[in-house]
Amino acid sequence: MCVGRGGHLNVRELPLLIRQALSTFFKSRGLERVPADVLLLYLPEPSLRGFFVHQWFPVGSMHGNSSAVAHLVEHLAFEAARRKDRLFDHESANAFTSYLWTRFDVAVDAANLGSAFAFLSRLRAPFDIEMALFERQRDIILQEIMERERPSSAAVHLRGFDQRFFCGTPFEDWPIGSSDSVSRLSLSEASNFHSHYQTCRRLVVATGPADYRDVIAVAKRHNPNIDTRLLPSGGEAVPTRQTDSFEPFPPTALNLDISPGSDFISLAVHDEQTVLPRLIYRALWSLPGEGTDHLTLRNILGEFIASRIPGSLALELFEAGSVVQYDSSTELIGGGKLLVTVEVVIRDESKAEATVRFIQDYLRMVSETGLDDEAFTRLQRRQIGQLAARSQDPSAAAVHLGTETILFGYLAASTQKKRVEEMKLAGFHRLSKAMSFPLREGALIFAP
Repeated sequence: MCVGRGGHLNVRELPLLIRQALSTFFKSRGLERVPADVLLLYLPEPSLRGFFVHQWFPVGSMHGNSSAVAHLVEHLAFEAARRKDRLFDHESANAFTSYLWTRFDVAVDAANLGSAFAFLSRLRAPFDIEMALFERQRDIILQEIMERERPSSAAVHLRGFDQRFFCGTPFEDWPIGSSDSVSRLSLSEASNFHSHYQTCRRLVVATGPADYRDVIAVAKRHNPNIDTRLLPSGGEAVPTRQTDSFEPFPPTALNLDISPGSDFISLAVHDEQTVLPRLIYRALWSLPGEGTDHLTLRNILGEFIASRIPGSLALELFEAGSVVQYDSSTELIGGGKLLVTVEVVIRDESKAEATVRFIQDYLRMVSETGLDDEAFTRLQRRQIGQLAARSQDPSAAAVHLGTETILFGYLAASTQKKRVEEMKLAGFHRLSKAMSFPLREGALIFAP
């Protein structure tokens, strides 16, 4: 997939890219399920809220929420394309993320997005951001990532609902990390962020003691029109004048199978409103090197792995008729392991095991090639018949084999120089040699 072809924005593909970025953003902070009220921040126009809430949020899963985000961003993409000259003529590749802050009313700074570089790289071509400016912004993002992801800053990462959501300022700018840390946030410290409050229309506080009202008071002092709300523990949304009330979504899951290796498979069962089951497949990938290499891989390559490799698989599953919705994400879990999660909503629970085998075989087949696109193509064409047979699903033979939708690119790694020589992004050839960073020997290896 690519965002633009011939200098034009492909609005049908942009929602998927932004959905993946938002999904990665939330899940990297432990939010497997996002309260519907929080996701209201992502609805740019009040007239759209009712539709998205009633259409998608009753599902209660991250996939359902990200589907809502994808649809609203599709609306956003049309507007962006229509107003391109006024919106994207800034002298920085940060233009689009700045636009997202304004439209989504939430703090999403570039370094917080695990896919920051990829997110910007796909937007460079259609909006003709100058290469030098783009590269400079990329370096700034990578530096921020390295600084923010140090072990000493681990405490500020959000975990579950027991945290705060602030609009208009990066999460890590606040000296908070747990529910008891509010005492370390003085009113004078909060006042330093008045510029953020002035441009912020909403402040959402997820759970917490009465002290949080001090922070809200500061926000209202700087911006009397700010919309504030509280979310108690567990994710229930407190009704406000602007929104309806929402029921919490208690997580329920049924383990379908736990493989002896690194794969973990579960079949999630939703509430009574949900008809179709949700299948979650997780696999560990080994990362080469350590330290900064891991941070770089997590924030840059991780997004590619999540949206490109399983993304191709999603196309096949869709065409096979067994999957109706799809999502994926990555998470660095330590020890040089990257956890890849593929989440699908299947049409028929009886096809769950066949779908699992299909996913397993597909990802293993990809890993065997070392992410070399030509080798992968040859291996895919040779093994696709066997793969479909092992899946015991005749419809799997109808998968799409086009390299444009299957291949996300490759890493040509030199074990002597211990360096990535080139990263080629499928559908984004103008940036094929724009990124190079040091790695230890080896490529991404699937850990069975």
